[in-house]
Formats: sequence, C-alpha cells, structure tokens
Amino acid sequence: MAPTAAELNTSGGTTKAMGIIVDDYSTKPAGTYKDTVTFTAKVETAGPAAFTAQLAAKSAYTGGEIADFTDATDDLTTMTWAVGEHIAILYEVSGTKKVADAEITAVDGTTGAATIQFTVEEGPPDNTPCTLVYPYDAAKDDHTGVKDAATLLAAQDGTLSANLDVRVGEGTIQTTTPGLTVTTQPEAQFAIFKFTLQDLSA
Repeated sequence: MAPTAAELNTSGGTTKAMGIIVDDYSTKPAGTYKDTVTFTAKVETAGPAAFTAQLAAKSAYTGGEIADFTDATDDLTTMTWAVGEHIAILYEVSGTKKVADAEITAVDGTTGAATIQFTVEEGPPDNTPCTLVYPYDAAKDDHTGVKDAATLLAAQDGTLSANLDVRVGEGTIQTTTPGLTVTTQPEAQFAIFKFTLQDLSA
C-alpha cells in the first residue's frame, strides 16, 4: 500500500491536497487494474455574513427638509437618522423573499450620514438587488416591499410623529467581499408639513 497525493474540487470549492491509500501496482504485469478508494467529505453551511453600509443624510423633500419634527430656524420641519433605529433590507434567494434587520449604529454629527450594520443568514448571490425600507416595521410581513399608504397612515397616532417618516431606497448586496452599495438613497414616501389655523372672526 502506498499513499498517493490527489486533489478534489467540486462546484468551485476550495482545492486541497489529500492522502489516498491505493495498492502498489508497480511490480504487477502490464494490464488494467481497478481499486476502490474510500474517503469522507464534510460539507458545512456558511455562517451569516456581516455587512456595513453608509446612508446619506435624510434627503430634502420638495418644499423643505424632513428631520426631528422640531422647528428649525427656517420654519421647516426636519428629521435626522438616530442610532438604534432599524431598517428592513429586503432581498431574494432562489425565489424566496428574505429580510435582514439593519441597525443604525452611528450618525455623523456634521453630515448627518448614518452607518448601518446587518447580517445575512442565507447568503444571496453576489450583486443581489435589495430594497431598503425605513423604519423596519413599514416593510410588508411577506418581505415583498413597503406597506401601502393607507396601512401606514392608519398606524400613526393622529399627531405629527415619526410614524409618518417612511422611506424606501434601493441597493445591491455584494457577498464576495461583504458590502452593500446603496444605489438610491431612502426617500420619503409622504410630504410632511406644518400649518397654523387662525380664527379669522377675531
């Protein structure tokens, strides 16, 4: 019996040398011989991949900005990202709709840009399209997109609250080198404005 070096590579997997023990036929007469080789292989599912991405500051809506729902010096209602908020990352793997929970982990105090982090449990192919829905609860339960306007408006509490700040963006998930490219920054789905009622009879 003599060890023989061999390599195994299936479906683009990692190639590694392995030892195979076969009979020594060097002293046998010329001819064709068969031998049985037995080896054990182990296949493991890759663990979740961690992703980090950047979001630009919340975009200005027609007629003014949208952030914090507090009055700015220009009398516009403005909003900013906040650490701890969550965004739904909707994507698809082999026809099955998936969602990743992205958390805002940092907000630049100067630019307003946000850093998000999330993991993908079932790795999609490289350059998989995805939809970003903010906040996380605004995404449909079946992971197919954002809830319709009537459902979102019915969920708000009758005041000018953050429940009305719903944003949708688009991106691409890279898995070869884990990352997320935001191709369309999350844009507001509602125009939020403020007005004052005045008693004209007075």
